[in-house]
Order: sequence, then C-alpha cells, then structure tokens
Amino acid sequence: DIPVMASYHLDLMVSSVEVAERVGRVAKSLAQGQSLNVHIYIETGMMRLGLKPNEVTKGLDSLESVDRVHLVGVCTHFAEADDPHSEFVVEQLRKMDAALAAVHTHPLGKGDIAVHISNSAALLDARFHELLRKYKASYVRPGVALYGFYPEVAHRRSDHVLGEPADAPRRVWVKDLAVHEAVTGQLEEAMTFVAKVVNIMEVDKGETVGYSRTFTAPQKCRIATLGVGYADGYPRSASRKSQVAIRGHYYPIAGNVCMDMIMVNLGDAESPGKEVEIGDDAILFGPGGITAGELAWHCDTIHYEILTGVQKRVLRVYVDDETGVRDRRRQDTTPRGQVLASLLHDDQDAH
Repeated sequence: DIPVMASYHLDLMVSSVEVAERVGRVAKSLAQGQSLNVHIYIETGMMRLGLKPNEVTKGLDSLESVDRVHLVGVCTHFAEADDPHSEFVVEQLRKMDAALAAVHTHPLGKGDIAVHISNSAALLDARFHELLRKYKASYVRPGVALYGFYPEVAHRRSDHVLGEPADAPRRVWVKDLAVHEAVTGQLEEAMTFVAKVVNIMEVDKGETVGYSRTFTAPQKCRIATLGVGYADGYPRSASRKSQVAIRGHYYPIAGNVCMDMIMVNLGDAESPGKEVEIGDDAILFGPGGITAGELAWHCDTIHYEILTGVQKRVLRVYVDDETGVRDRRRQDTTPRGQVLASLLHDDQDAH
C-alpha cells in the first residue's frame, strides 16, 4: 500500500519500529520523484500502537536511510483525557517530551514538524489548552465532537414514560471538564437515526410479543413494528429498556429487538399512540428523540459505540438544515424505511 499512498500524496503513520523498517525498505523502490511524508506515533500509555520513547531513535534511523522519506509529524493519544482528575495525562506528556527530545536531536527532526495530541476531550477542555500550549501543535484529532457530542458522564439516564412528549430540552451531562468558552454550547447532534412504522396490530391483554415472549401486554394495546433491528446497528441490548419517539411522543420497546425489526408499545386507545400510522417516522436517537448517550445508558455501553455502530445497509442522507432532514426522510429511505440523516453545517461561524 505504501506506493499507492505515495502516488496520492497521503501521509503515512509509523506506529512501530517494524513499520518504520518496512517503510524504509519499500520507499527505496518508489518511482523517481515520489516521496513519503510520515508521522511517528509515540506510545505514552495507551498500549495500543506506537514507538516507546526509547525506540524513537531506532525507528528514525530506519527512515533516515532513504532520502525520499520526510518526517512531518509526531503524535500520541491520551488514555484518560476525559477524566479531568487523572494524573496519568501528566505522565503521558512526560513521556511525549522524552520522545520529542529524541526526535529533535535526530537529523530527520530538524524541519518543521507538527505535534498533534488532542482528542475531543483535550480539544474542549480549557485546562488542556494550557497544558498543550508549549507544543505549538498544528493539528487536533477530534472524534466524538465531530458527531456533535461532548464527552459525557457515564451512567446517566432519562426515563421517558409511554406517551410522554418528546419536546423537552436536550440534556447533556458533561464530565467535569472546564469546557473552553469558545465551544461551550456550540456542539449540535449531527445524526438522527430513523426507521419507518411498517405494521400496527392490536394485542389483547395477556398476549406476548417477540422472541422468547419477554413482553406481556398489561392491557389491550397497539403494537407498532419498526423496520430496523440489530443487523442495522440498533443494539439488541436495548430490548425492553429504551424508547423511540413517534409523532412527538415516546414509546417503549416491547420485547426483544429482532435482527430486522423492533416492536414498540403504543399504549391503549386513550394514549397518544392511537394517532400513529403505518409509514410514520420513529426516531431511534437524535433530535426529536432520545440522545445517543441515553440509548447507550440503556445498553450499558458508551455513546461512541452507538454513533459508530450504524451499519452500512442503512441509507445515509446528508443535508445542511433540519428542514431538509425531515424532507429527505420522506423521500429517501430504504424499502424497510431506515435512514441516518447527518446534519452538515456550512456556516462554521454560526455553528
């Protein structure tokens, strides 16, 4: 893949001594005029990828033997940036300083080299801005912030009863971060996961719903079937715990989430669910429904997993305004009715 990266002028990440040696060997065979820009990944405590500080010189020696390789960046990754009380961050920065010292004493480290460390938590936390100021970093690497989320407190929940209006203000429980004033309140949820109501049936009191018959109707009620399931990325662990929003009201999941479908309890003839019809949108998470963080709580996971877990067979629709989201839901859905709408903002100053 290295020659392909060189042909497209892509930067390459060197994440171990072995990778550095391979890059050095392959780079010798690049076509005349081709070169590689590389970043080295420093292992400071994540124990996932990277050269340890005492390996940096060996890795750079492997790259230096080829004049077609240019060092343009050095990076690491925080393991606990979302915990403002962690002292491990300081330990990681100490190791990064040792690695940078080795870089700057090496012939490859004499040019203009970017340092990039910050993930979303470090980018948003004002205290990190002071800690990282000395590095004059050129890049940041936001993750969850790109989805419009702050790092959230784990194990917070919102209970929504059947028929409750879904128009309450959004609640975001931010970890104890000193969020920088430039980004306070500026992030907006960028995804809405929607499925269609594909069937509605009357279920009598005492009848059961779904696999393993885990839901028993407490009274006569209407059960709506939605065209989405765990094969689409809606977690099976949400079974009997979470809620969806239809026509501005919340309704609980009835029974187990199936591979391609879920069932929700619309309540009896007196509940707002009596207005729900086949073809209606059901918001699984996103504006108008629960947040991905709330769904994650019900599933005993993190909102990162929920946001990245939507499968490829779910249609993606990209729009630049919320009205467009609603319009495209009606026009561009899969035959079974799922759509993941992402809100893109061109006006960076306003958003």
